[in-house]
Amino acid sequence: MPGPAVLERLSAPVQIDLPIYRGDSLSFLVTLIDQATGAPITLTGLTGRASIRKAKDDPTEYPLTVTVSQDAAGGATTGQITVSADGQATFVLPQFGVWDLQLDDGSPTGVFRKTVVAGKVWFDRDVTIQGGT
Repeated sequence: MPGPAVLERLSAPVQIDLPIYRGDSLSFLVTLIDQATGAPITLTGLTGRASIRKAKDDPTEYPLTVTVSQDAAGGATTGQITVSADGQATFVLPQFGVWDLQLDDGSPTGVFRKTVVAGKVWFDRDVTIQGGT
Protein backbone atom coordinates (compact mmCIF):
# COMPACT_ATOMS: atom_id res chain seq x y z
CA MET A 1 0.00 0.00 0.00
CA PRO A 2 1.57 3.29 -1.02
CA GLY A 3 -0.37 5.25 1.65
CA PRO A 4 1.35 3.81 4.72
CA ALA A 5 4.77 4.04 3.05
CA VAL A 6 4.25 7.77 2.49
CA LEU A 7 2.78 8.25 5.97
CA GLU A 8 5.78 6.53 7.58
CA ARG A 9 7.90 9.47 6.42
CA LEU A 10 5.87 11.74 8.71
CA SER A 11 8.15 12.23 11.72
CA ALA A 12 5.63 14.02 13.92
CA PRO A 13 1.92 14.80 13.71
CA VAL A 14 0.90 18.07 12.11
CA GLN A 15 -0.24 20.46 14.87
CA ILE A 16 -3.80 21.77 14.46
CA ASP A 17 -5.55 23.44 17.40
CA LEU A 18 -9.35 23.34 17.58
CA PRO A 19 -11.46 26.15 19.02
CA ILE A 20 -14.96 24.69 19.48
CA TYR A 21 -18.27 26.13 20.68
CA ARG A 22 -19.56 23.83 23.42
CA GLY A 23 -22.81 22.18 22.34
CA ASP A 24 -22.35 22.96 18.64
CA SER A 25 -21.94 20.29 16.00
CA LEU A 26 -18.38 19.89 14.78
CA SER A 27 -17.19 18.77 11.36
CA PHE A 28 -13.96 19.40 9.50
CA LEU A 29 -11.99 17.85 6.68
CA VAL A 30 -8.33 16.79 6.83
CA THR A 31 -6.69 16.24 3.43
CA LEU A 32 -3.38 14.38 3.38
CA ILE A 33 -1.11 15.37 0.48
CA ASP A 34 2.23 13.82 -0.42
CA GLN A 35 4.56 16.85 -0.47
CA ALA A 36 6.93 15.09 -2.86
CA THR A 37 4.27 14.61 -5.56
CA GLY A 38 1.49 17.02 -4.60
CA ALA A 39 -1.02 14.16 -4.94
CA PRO A 40 -3.49 13.02 -2.28
CA ILE A 41 -2.16 10.12 -0.22
CA THR A 42 -3.92 6.82 -0.92
CA LEU A 43 -5.70 5.72 2.25
CA THR A 44 -7.19 2.48 0.94
CA GLY A 45 -7.61 -0.08 3.72
CA LEU A 46 -6.94 2.42 6.51
CA THR A 47 -9.35 3.37 9.25
CA GLY A 48 -9.25 6.48 11.38
CA ARG A 49 -9.75 7.23 15.06
CA ALA A 50 -9.79 10.57 16.87
CA SER A 51 -10.34 11.51 20.49
CA ILE A 52 -10.27 14.41 22.91
CA ARG A 53 -8.92 14.12 26.47
CA LYS A 54 -8.28 16.69 29.23
CA ALA A 55 -4.60 15.71 29.04
CA LYS A 56 -2.68 13.11 27.06
CA ASP A 57 -2.64 10.67 29.98
CA ASP A 58 -6.18 11.36 31.27
CA PRO A 59 -8.21 8.13 31.42
CA THR A 60 -11.43 9.72 30.14
CA GLU A 61 -11.66 9.65 26.36
CA TYR A 62 -14.18 11.58 24.27
CA PRO A 63 -14.20 9.87 20.86
CA LEU A 64 -14.92 11.74 17.65
CA THR A 65 -16.44 10.22 14.50
CA VAL A 66 -13.89 9.65 11.73
CA THR A 67 -14.70 8.81 8.11
CA VAL A 68 -11.97 8.00 5.59
CA SER A 69 -13.32 9.00 2.15
CA GLN A 70 -13.47 6.46 -0.65
CA ASP A 71 -14.37 6.75 -4.29
CA ALA A 72 -17.76 5.58 -5.57
CA ALA A 73 -16.46 2.06 -6.27
CA GLY A 74 -15.01 1.74 -2.75
CA GLY A 75 -11.48 1.78 -4.09
CA ALA A 76 -8.57 4.16 -3.57
CA THR A 77 -9.33 7.10 -1.35
CA THR A 78 -8.86 10.77 -2.00
CA GLY A 79 -6.61 11.50 0.96
CA GLN A 80 -9.58 13.06 2.76
CA ILE A 81 -10.68 12.33 6.31
CA THR A 82 -13.77 13.85 7.92
CA VAL A 83 -13.76 14.33 11.70
CA SER A 84 -17.08 15.15 13.34
CA ALA A 85 -19.18 15.19 16.52
CA ASP A 86 -22.77 16.17 17.17
CA GLY A 87 -23.84 18.90 19.58
CA GLN A 88 -24.62 16.41 22.37
CA ALA A 89 -21.06 15.06 22.17
CA THR A 90 -19.42 18.50 22.33
CA PHE A 91 -21.68 19.65 25.18
CA VAL A 92 -19.97 17.29 27.66
CA LEU A 93 -16.37 18.02 26.69
CA PRO A 94 -13.91 19.59 29.15
CA GLN A 95 -13.11 23.31 28.76
CA PHE A 96 -9.52 22.62 27.69
CA GLY A 97 -7.89 19.50 26.31
CA VAL A 98 -5.84 17.81 23.65
CA TRP A 99 -6.83 15.77 20.62
CA ASP A 100 -5.32 13.60 17.93
CA LEU A 101 -6.20 11.73 14.75
CA GLN A 102 -4.68 8.32 14.05
CA LEU A 103 -4.81 6.10 11.01
CA ASP A 104 -4.33 2.35 11.24
CA ASP A 105 -4.77 -0.78 9.18
CA GLY A 106 -7.58 -2.07 11.39
CA SER A 107 -5.64 -5.15 12.48
CA PRO A 108 -5.82 -6.20 16.15
CA THR A 109 -2.03 -6.14 16.40
CA GLY A 110 -1.70 -2.66 14.90
CA VAL A 111 0.78 -3.57 12.18
CA PHE A 112 0.44 -0.01 10.87
CA ARG A 113 -0.57 2.91 13.10
CA LYS A 114 0.30 6.56 12.63
CA THR A 115 -0.82 9.72 14.42
CA VAL A 116 -1.15 12.25 11.60
CA VAL A 117 -2.68 15.28 13.37
CA ALA A 118 -2.65 16.44 17.01
CA GLY A 119 -3.27 19.63 18.90
CA LYS A 120 -4.93 21.52 21.71
CA VAL A 121 -8.67 22.01 22.16
CA TRP A 122 -10.52 24.79 23.95
CA PHE A 123 -14.22 25.48 24.21
CA ASP A 124 -16.27 28.65 24.26
CA ARG A 125 -19.82 28.78 25.52
CA ASP A 126 -22.59 29.80 23.16
CA VAL A 127 -24.16 33.22 23.63
CA THR A 128 -27.53 31.70 22.71
CA ILE A 129 -28.23 29.03 25.32
CA GLN A 130 -29.54 25.64 24.25
CA GLY A 131 -33.30 25.48 24.87
CA GLY A 132 -33.58 29.29 24.89
CA THR A 133 -33.06 29.83 28.62
